[in-house]
Amino acid sequence: MRAWVHLDERGARKAVKGVADDMLLAGAILGVKDIFDVTGMPTRCGLEIDDLSSGNDATAVARLRAAGAVVLGKTRTTPFAWLDPAPTRNPHDLERTPGGSSAGSAAAVAAGHCTIALGSQTVASTLRPASFCGVVGFKPSFDRVPTQGITPLAKSLDHVGIFARTVAEVRATISVLDPTLRSDAQEPAMRAFIDDLTLDPSADADSGAALGSAAMALRTAGYAIEVGPLPAAVARANELVTTVLAYESFAAHGERWNELGAALPLGLAELLQLGRATSVTAYESALAERESLREQIAEFLISAGTLVTPCAIGAAPPRDTTGDGRYVRPWTFFGVPSIAVPIRRDGNAMPIGVQLVAAMRCDATLLRTASVLETRTGTRT
Repeated sequence: MRAWVHLDERGARKAVKGVADDMLLAGAILGVKDIFDVTGMPTRCGLEIDDLSSGNDATAVARLRAAGAVVLGKTRTTPFAWLDPAPTRNPHDLERTPGGSSAGSAAAVAAGHCTIALGSQTVASTLRPASFCGVVGFKPSFDRVPTQGITPLAKSLDHVGIFARTVAEVRATISVLDPTLRSDAQEPAMRAFIDDLTLDPSADADSGAALGSAAMALRTAGYAIEVGPLPAAVARANELVTTVLAYESFAAHGERWNELGAALPLGLAELLQLGRATSVTAYESALAERESLREQIAEFLISAGTLVTPCAIGAAPPRDTTGDGRYVRPWTFFGVPSIAVPIRRDGNAMPIGVQLVAAMRCDATLLRTASVLETRTGTRT
């Protein structure tokens, strides 16, 4: 399955001895995407390059260790967390992709190698692999979890992501990464808005059926359900995100063009080429438009309570791709919290998840609704 790029079983066994029973994450085995720095482990970001590690734990890793999580190793990523597939395979079907870019983290949790795993999301790199691998994947509000010690892809889009088998494990993990969530008094908004897919009807029948299952489960739990089209700002975000991503990626990694030359993976090379061709004016215009669109999105999400959309067009495609991220991209662009919850299996027994989205900083409310949905559907990998 090739989920791991670096394992430290001896170090993990030694670390377990120092974990007290009353620590918040006592007993949690942690996988860490290979763009996060981990003390004593190299950071190579999915490429055969010199170690980029600072030598210290990334902030997120340090916080989880301090709460009792034990690092087992580094999980595989696509090169610099972009689209070129990692060698990892989907544990439900080895001929299919686990998704990208947090391929190893999603696959390792799905296979039971670790309890929780850290990933990242700049476009769709947590929720898409979570859906493909049948686990829970959570992206908190932008800047809720520090990105210090993480190799960037695009500074205004990079989010820390969390993978686990259950929503409860995600909630425990985020409460350590952001302790303010422990005392968050938000009550769930007992409303849900179901995407009717008229904005983009590309989702296959199984993803559409998953939305129907989610709607039924939430309605049974007492949620008021509305079904309708998404605001036009969502489609516009899918266009603008490319400009921001390309420009910021070139700013972060343009030097790799010269260092790696022909060894640069094709997808990453195309992204950097686009970034080099993107003007400052175009970039700043995209950022300004994002700010104006955020107000519309905030109003929509507050009214919706919880938005339910697909995570992807369907189940995991073949492993020569990482899949399509169109349904996830807009919410990363706006920086609002989102979570993938496994809902059903398709005719080939491949997992299908749905994406839940809430307004900015309404992470606790989103997690409560995700827990309700998980309980009502009872889906596990």
